Amino acid sequence: MPKITISTLEGKMKILIVFFIAVLSSIQVYASDKGPGCGVGKVVFEGKKGLGNHLGATSVNGTVNYTVPTHQSFAMSFGVLGCDTDQTVKTELKQTFFISNNVNDLMNDISKGEGDYLFAYGELLGCSGDLEYFSKHLKVNFNLVIQDGTIAKNILLNTKRVLNDSNHLKKICIPAA
Repeated sequence: MPKITISTLEGKMKILIVFFIAVLSSIQVYASDKGPGCGVGKVVFEGKKGLGNHLGATSVNGTVNYTVPTHQSFAMSFGVLGCDTDQTVKTELKQTFFISNNVNDLMNDISKGEGDYLFAYGELLGCSGDLEYFSKHLKVNFNLVIQDGTIAKNILLNTKRVLNDSNHLKKICIPAA
């Protein structure tokens, strides 16, 4: 068998770039609790934990994406290979629906910094880890929450901005973004 060597500087640079991209993407995956997302890698490494498995899934996804660039778009479009594109939409729909059906009571509770509607809203935003802090923080930022009026979508977007401006709430609320 012939020995394969990379003798050109260009070839070495390509390998170095691919290596750094792999390292950076794996750090991103490891830093988030979401794992490799969806795709062939997720399916192959389904149910496995640990950095090695996350890196493996990411590498498989990257290889397949390089070979078949439209594979990820296809998987997301048709909800295959572990892709669930409806989850965020469903969550936002529930949150917006709650706001629009309870806007007066919710605004009243936010202005007081307590109440059942505010706690339920906090639960919908995934802030159940510290509802008291969530409630007090929204009370302090009441004017920012309603700065665009009482349209449910605007209240939700403004609330998420307020949550993201708080280091504490940004960590505990899912999804705050």
